[in-house]
Amino acid sequence: MEDVGNTTYIMRPTEGTLALADRMNQAYIRSIFNETYIISGQQFMPFQPGIRNEAEKVINAIGNVVYPVLLALSLPVFLYTIVLEKEQKLIQNMKINGLKMMNYWLVNFVFNTCMYLCTMIVYICFGKYLSGLTFFTDTQPFVLLAAFVGWGLNQVSLAFVYSCFLNNSQTASMIGYAISIMMTVISSTSMITGGVYDM
Repeated sequence: MEDVGNTTYIMRPTEGTLALADRMNQAYIRSIFNETYIISGQQFMPFQPGIRNEAEKVINAIGNVVYPVLLALSLPVFLYTIVLEKEQKLIQNMKINGLKMMNYWLVNFVFNTCMYLCTMIVYICFGKYLSGLTFFTDTQPFVLLAAFVGWGLNQVSLAFVYSCFLNNSQTASMIGYAISIMMTVISSTSMITGGVYDM
């Protein structure tokens, strides 16, 4: 702490050490050479910028939006296949041949979930072992797995719900992409601006 007039300044140890050395040098030099002034400073050597750390901060900041979008693109695929089967009258043909709708929805659910899990495993392995980004390496595996599995189950369920209102596979595909990308970007942006993520 240093009192200057009525104001008190709090200094860090390095600043305090520099201020003390500066005053001692000034007092010594002024006692010998009355008109000589010394300006003190400090320089930390060697200076090595952490380029990898700074790059990871930028990548993770961008990844707050990109990472969820990459796994959200399964929703349009699930929605497209369900609506396509309805559009091509495949469901009616299977019902004529004795298919129970409970079995149809169960098989669709299991197949879409397994397809998502395969995508998720490749995604996590690539992020953790090949790219080595802190989002994948520093997050607890259980938390990461629970979030991604829950995200996949939501997408499969939403595909079933949206397929009830659509009859055209092309429209379903466009609506699926629009919903998955827009809603993910909006939610990620709201979380970033809300201060949930810290760089």
